[in-house]
Order: sequence, then structure tokens, then C-alpha cells
Amino acid sequence: MRKNLDGTFSASLSEADVMIADLDELENENVRTLKRLILYVLKGVSVSLGLPPDGLTHPPLTNISLKSEIAQGQLRLEECRLINQEMTANAVGGVQLADELPQSVIQNIPIQIGLSTNVAKRAKVYREDRVQGAYAVPPPFVRLTGTLGAPKVSIDKKVLSGLVLSGVLERNKIGDEQTQEILRGLGGLLSGEGPPPKPTPTEEPQDTSPDGDEAKPTPTPKPSDVEKVFNILQGFRK
Repeated sequence: MRKNLDGTFSASLSEADVMIADLDELENENVRTLKRLILYVLKGVSVSLGLPPDGLTHPPLTNISLKSEIAQGQLRLEECRLINQEMTANAVGGVQLADELPQSVIQNIPIQIGLSTNVAKRAKVYREDRVQGAYAVPPPFVRLTGTLGAPKVSIDKKVLSGLVLSGVLERNKIGDEQTQEILRGLGGLLSGEGPPPKPTPTEEPQDTSPDGDEAKPTPTPKPSDVEKVFNILQGFRK
């Protein structure tokens, strides 16, 4: 029967005030399944970031957007976005539908998490170049697998370690400037963001020698220590 299900579904809700817990009041098993998935993911993310388990689920949802397509027994999520004042989450991926809905297989769906700047600072993953509007959006470090009845949240500890390392360095001074530069490079390598962006150099006026001849051009600067470390470590990255 599942292979006979074809079509698209879209829904959008803005300026809302929806508590995730209230979804249980809807007499719809599909909505209740979605609610369990949302809680499972957000609680897993909260714990991995050292936040209270309900830190991301307690504020009411203000925006909900869902775009999906079902074809040949496959549910394709083109967008499943949730927003509240503390976080934004978006999932894009597929679910292989089964005759029994709870047995449907979740196909390793990446979930993009954004945190309000205050929450990102508390979780030590805030960095200025991650800020998009009201949220700090780091590289994805969460994936959803398993089945709809028994979902599993997978946290990429390597990426998360890089996010925390570079986030800590954003607000704390560790060692001398050279040490900080190397640690920033290591954090960027682990998170997949690469070396931190360099500040734009200030162009200085061109000097001339006393006899009116132009001074020799400034030599091309050598790679910094962080670039050297990043290039070396990059060779070991799978």
C-alpha cells in the first residue's frame, strides 16, 4: 500500500505560539510521531551541548515550515524547519516508508541547528562568523537515524569538539598569540570550517627612497603557523 502513496505536502505557520507538549492533544498519530522525533532530537542536542534537557524545547514554536513529497514508498523532506526564541532546526532527507509506520527507516538525515546568540555563548559554540540574523549557525553536527518508532540521534563528536574549541577561544585567551592561532586552526579543522578568516590587512602608503626611487615591494608573507598546522593535519583527515 505504501508504494501507492504519491503526492506532495506543504504546511507553514508563522507568528505562532505552539508548545511542543501540546501536540499530544491532537488526535493524530502522525503528529504524535513527529512530536516524539522533535523532542528526541532537541533533547539530544541540549545534552550534548551541556544545556538543560528541556532548554531548547520549552519555549513555544513561533514558526513551523514543512515541505515534503512521497513517491514510490519514499518520504522526501525538502524542508522541516522549526523556530523558537532559543533555536532553529531544519531537516532535509528521506524516510523509507514501511507498512507499519513506526518501522519506517530514517535515512541518516542531517539536522542543521542554529542557537540564539545567548544560548550559543552558554554552550561555548558562539563565534561571530557563525551568526546569521538572531542565531549562531555552526556546521551540522547532528544526524537522525533508526526508525520512526525507535529513532537514534548521532552527534559528530569531532565536529562538536571543534565548535567548542573555537567558541572557547572566541571569549577566552589561552596561552600566547601563537598558541591561540594554532588552537583556532585545530578547531577549524575538527569542525570542518577551515582556518579562521584572516583580518583584512590595512594598505599602507607606498614609501619612496630619499632619491625619489620607489621602495622595493613588500615580500609575500610566509604562511602563518596556523596555516602550517592546518595543512599538516588536513593530510590526516579522512
